[in-house]
Amino acid sequence: MAASHMGLTGKARELLDFIEHSVRQHRVPPSYEEMRCALDLKSKSGIARLIAQLEERGHIRTLPGRARAIELQSTASDAVMLPADLYARLSAEAARCGRTVEDVAILAVRAFVDGLPAVRADVDAPPRVHRFPG
Repeated sequence: MAASHMGLTGKARELLDFIEHSVRQHRVPPSYEEMRCALDLKSKSGIARLIAQLEERGHIRTLPGRARAIELQSTASDAVMLPADLYARLSAEAARCGRTVEDVAILAVRAFVDGLPAVRADVDAPPRVHRFPG
């Protein structure tokens, strides 16, 4: 279980996992009906209660008056601040290859780390930079 899911009921944890998966796969949050079916609930009111629980605990934010209006909130353990220019480059690459910015960032870090003989802080050596095409 992810540390960010601690303190949630089983159904709330299941719903948060489903929302995260849907956003990763489809780039949009699921509808209430999709969530109801995924959790095998009888009514959407059960989803509304779980959504309220997730929002109360800071895992999501709902945006009133919009369809599929759920925004995932980062936790301190998984949030990383990027300079605007780097985020713009990652975003452009993500759009080019049909991936999320987070997926592209993870791939970039893995490519960088895999290219190093060992991950270490060497103050005297110049930084090694992995260049992406484009």
